[in-house]
Amino acid sequence: MNLHPNRLSTSTLGRWALSLLLLFLSSLFTSAAGGEAHSPPVLTLADTFYYQLTGKLRSDIPATVYDVDLFDTPAAEIERLKEEGKKVICYFSAGTLEVWRPDAKLFPKDAVGKPVEGWPGERWLNVNSPVVRELMLKRLELAVLKGCDGVEPDNVDLFTQNTGFSITFAQQADYNLFLAESAHRLGLLVALKNDPLQAELLSPYFDFAIVEQCYAFGECFYYLPFVRRGKPVFDVEYDKSLLVGKNFERMCNYSELLKIEMAVYPKSLNGSFVFDCRYGIFK
Repeated sequence: MNLHPNRLSTSTLGRWALSLLLLFLSSLFTSAAGGEAHSPPVLTLADTFYYQLTGKLRSDIPATVYDVDLFDTPAAEIERLKEEGKKVICYFSAGTLEVWRPDAKLFPKDAVGKPVEGWPGERWLNVNSPVVRELMLKRLELAVLKGCDGVEPDNVDLFTQNTGFSITFAQQADYNLFLAESAHRLGLLVALKNDPLQAELLSPYFDFAIVEQCYAFGECFYYLPFVRRGKPVFDVEYDKSLLVGKNFERMCNYSELLKIEMAVYPKSLNGSFVFDCRYGIFK
């Protein structure tokens, strides 16, 4: 989870050229699929979102989409949510090594980079590594086995970070496309997470976006290409000052204007509270 990314810029011409490259690569991925995948459920701008990655999972939130941890959430819990009519998205980090994950020792040492600032036990990965990609495919397959409707691959903006590797804008876009196309081949929805500089470029290939603090950082406009395509954007805010006075009301007015769902959560995402602009307050 990357709350304070460094921002880089890229030229309009470079984005146009890369867009053509992505279109070509996408056709290659589709040709290699070798058949039609199971169709995942559809998300629309009318869907609402609940996010909880730690603690005992709440069952009283009237959101249509639940986002839970891929490794820590039992398949039976995912099945129960789906029986209640929820669309279940499963979180995993696609750009960092988390030492507590069961597959952590499978990542080669030369693909493990610098520590992620502020997140003990987490280190950046070289997303150009074929082994890293193979392990991410295994995680996507695990999502299918556990019954997830979709996935949230986190930490997919390494080109803006001090990772220890020289990862370019184009390499990041290629990796993100790899994640999207691989998920789709397996019949999974896939979210673009916290990658504002590539949001417009990648919006055709991802089903929705999950962003952290776009309201606080003034970055929500980057994700409007998703909204224009009828794809939902779910913004998660952590600043408790948004709950003081008229601040929450102002945020929700902005949320309605942009058609981006906004909510305030605890940074631990432990289910202790959610103040959501659409379905209300739950403590």
